Amino acid sequence: MALSAAEDIVVEWGKQPRTLQADNLRDPREGWRRVTSGTFVAADNVSEPDVLATLPASYLAQVGMRSMRMLPFDAGIAEARMDPQLSLNADPGARWTYQEAAKNFFFAIINEDDPRVTAANRCAYKTAFEPWLYDRAAAMYSLYLQSGFLKPLREAVRHSDFYAAQLYPAGTTPAEAVGLFRLKTPVASSWAAVGNYLMYSSNENLAYAYWLTGDDSYREPIRWVAQAYLMHETSLRWSPVAANWTERNAGMALNAMPIAYEVLGDAVYKDQMLKILADLRWHHYGADGALPENRIPGGLYHYGDQHDPEEARAGELIASPWMSVLVASAAARAFGVTEDPGTAEFLRRLGSFLAAAAKRDNQHGYSTAASELRYFDYLTFFDGSSHTRAGGEGVEHALDVASAAGLSYYFSRYLGATDDQLKTLTSDLLATHMVGVRSWTRPAGPQSGLPAYRVSPWRKYAWQYGPSPSVFWTLQ
Repeated sequence: MALSAAEDIVVEWGKQPRTLQADNLRDPREGWRRVTSGTFVAADNVSEPDVLATLPASYLAQVGMRSMRMLPFDAGIAEARMDPQLSLNADPGARWTYQEAAKNFFFAIINEDDPRVTAANRCAYKTAFEPWLYDRAAAMYSLYLQSGFLKPLREAVRHSDFYAAQLYPAGTTPAEAVGLFRLKTPVASSWAAVGNYLMYSSNENLAYAYWLTGDDSYREPIRWVAQAYLMHETSLRWSPVAANWTERNAGMALNAMPIAYEVLGDAVYKDQMLKILADLRWHHYGADGALPENRIPGGLYHYGDQHDPEEARAGELIASPWMSVLVASAAARAFGVTEDPGTAEFLRRLGSFLAAAAKRDNQHGYSTAASELRYFDYLTFFDGSSHTRAGGEGVEHALDVASAAGLSYYFSRYLGATDDQLKTLTSDLLATHMVGVRSWTRPAGPQSGLPAYRVSPWRKYAWQYGPSPSVFWTLQ
């Protein structure tokens, strides 16, 4: 159903004493209906509210649903998808590029890029698990929270409704499957045979859906996801003899805890959040001597075979800049709950590692760029030298790593130890992101059945625009 009308409503409270009391609360789902058009159809069994209330971006950007405040979109950013040729012809700087790209590439991931895009080149998010990695729906909410636009809010609500129905609920047999994502783990009893099964479980989008719609039905799925991490990630304290350890797993497990605690208030989630933070700080400061003293500070170093035997070898002590973003984003959300100076210091020190991992060269492979770009290693040795350096990964992850570098800069100021090199690092990476945006914008693409705003892999939108909404605010 297309929205038939919209109206502006001014809501005020606290000016006059309350005269009415709502004694009987109503279920918000009474005002929801089945989606029968657009990106989801009736057969998908997705519902949405009859009425969606959009709030001004100036309010949403500072309301506190995300871990850090944001800057609202500029008034000149229109809600509609921009003509890709006009986008390429413009040269307005990093902030404008970020805003337009977050909006324009959003249309590509919901298959509304251009009607000439063929089925084979559309995102199969109803049947494939890959587009959901790094929380596709949460990235849509992030776009709404900066812009106040209806389209991303509506799609985010629809996607959360679809996503919640794809999680194995409480009471599933075996219990180890509760909170796992069905598209990744189609058979509950075979969960153990599925690689990276937990990476597709996130309660962030569910929390935004709960806060923005008031629908209590999201509370239990938030719990299912948190319980999955409690069950499967029993210890995130790194050890030299651990079978596996990555920043990605640690960041995802940490992120689920403050969200569950914010929504549900159960002490078990707060306790696990504090435990993970303590373990990360211990790791950060050398793991009781298990890490070399001459390491670059700030990295969560671990051995190559713990990270991925196909990417690094046993005995190689490495860390991942882009995976560290997931830890930084989760730690910033946890700081919003605890205001713990130790977490602030953890985030500040992380910037030293990110700065060491980000180098300048002309080996990036992007013809739209000047001769040199600053981008980071795919993996970095403990002494700051490059283990694996590839321009594609470095450029396409530049925005999310910039968001982590921006957090490090913000917390250096918060702690009274302002490090302007971190501000420069963030700005340099934002400039690199602009190169990536231009390279992946192809106005002639639809002539061959391809999106004009290309997203490949599909999860890239979430890894770029999910953690980054606060990056320009942190630089103020």
